[in-house]
Amino acid sequence: MAGRSKSTMARHLRLQGIAPVREKKIAALAAPAKRLARILDSTFPIDGAWLVQVDHCIAKLWDDLDVLPEAMPRSTKSERRKKLPELMATITAAGIGFNALVNGDVVAVRRGRRFHGMKDAAAWMEEEERVNGFRLLRGPETDGRKQWFWDDPWVADVLAVMSTGAIWRTFPDAGHLKPWLRLLRPLLDPRPLVAVIDTAVRGAIQGDFVLDLRGLCAGVTDGEVRKAGYRLASVIETARLCAERGWEPFDYFNDVDHELGFMKYVAANVPKSYAKLMYFRNVVLEEVGASYADDPNPIQATLARCRTLREEERAGTWTAPKPKELAAFLPPKG
Repeated sequence: MAGRSKSTMARHLRLQGIAPVREKKIAALAAPAKRLARILDSTFPIDGAWLVQVDHCIAKLWDDLDVLPEAMPRSTKSERRKKLPELMATITAAGIGFNALVNGDVVAVRRGRRFHGMKDAAAWMEEEERVNGFRLLRGPETDGRKQWFWDDPWVADVLAVMSTGAIWRTFPDAGHLKPWLRLLRPLLDPRPLVAVIDTAVRGAIQGDFVLDLRGLCAGVTDGEVRKAGYRLASVIETARLCAERGWEPFDYFNDVDHELGFMKYVAANVPKSYAKLMYFRNVVLEEVGASYADDPNPIQATLARCRTLREEERAGTWTAPKPKELAAFLPPKG
């Protein structure tokens, strides 16, 4: 690294999941705030904005649960509800990339950009709750608790996109399009496009989401939203056609990535998730796909089998790769 600039060195470290200055700031936090920072990092590895329910956040932060224990004393719950805004303010002030606001029973979390005051945040929170609802928090990878391979948000989204792209012509609700939007990232603020998607899903006039979305996009006045809608429709249609060709699951993964371009983004921003995606493509899809090589629909059969592995991992009948194994799949340096 001799002769390299500080920014270049920082970029090389970041590609390996190392951010020494940021890590130093997190390490300096008091224990509760530090754990909260780790939880937010694990749940929200990329820039964006989300909503979390206050009680869920309290349960995850203090007890590593998804819901508050029924036996929790009212005084304890009250004390923690008062403490949470203080911790969120600490996270925001720490300069680690998160901006968090507590408003009533809801926490707004933004990574990468700040909210423009409480009034702006409150308006966004109301619309976000209506359109996208709430996110569940994940336990931090650095606190020693079990982290499941199939719960990695990027692995889950890629599997969901490959599965729905190979099989579905219509979607039962707009929520099934969220993985597509997270991987494609067509707009900085996808809410206007989500509204169009929701109308297309609820209308389902032509029995084909791609056709319905294109039909609605023709009437969208905002040029950026219209362009993003056409782009999403094209990507879904291409993924469907690639699956129908009946190529190997490995090739189908590459086809979907070619359309959405997520692997390059994940390599630069979330190298550990990149390693898991590489393992999924190079090992899991190859091994599972070999078992269904003679199936009439090998891609669909392979993906259906992959969707069962999440529960098998929890049951101990499927073994996730060890960190040393995944290290071989990390993005190349430089």
